[in-house]
Amino acid sequence: MKIILRISLVIALLLGGYVLGSFFPFTGFLRTDNGIEGNAELKITVLRPDNSPASNLEVDIAVEPGTPRPGGIEKTDSKGVATFHIKPGTYYIFFNANNFPKDLLYKKEIQVTVVENETTNQTINLFPIGK
Repeated sequence: MKIILRISLVIALLLGGYVLGSFFPFTGFLRTDNGIEGNAELKITVLRPDNSPASNLEVDIAVEPGTPRPGGIEKTDSKGVATFHIKPGTYYIFFNANNFPKDLLYKKEIQVTVVENETTNQTINLFPIGK
């Protein structure tokens, strides 16, 4: 008899959890939106101290400093431009240290706000270490 009561209790708890989960879904462990891809365009131009384009640099953007989500990593082209198609919002801009020139620096806290269905242009001027 005790076994039947325990099995009934487990079934009732599972059924109750299922019903409650349908009304109040918990997605803390499951991220349903992994990327920042969207319809706002962000063009970041990176220039060296002599105003020449900084090509082939990895530019990262994220909602908060840290590892960028999918859609938040691009490389600059021959004109020094990295183009992102992202969701509207405010983003931090930073660089991957692995391929960033060791003799140059950039302003660490670079933020930009992009607007839906518009192109936002941001220019970042690099400067030599020690200046």
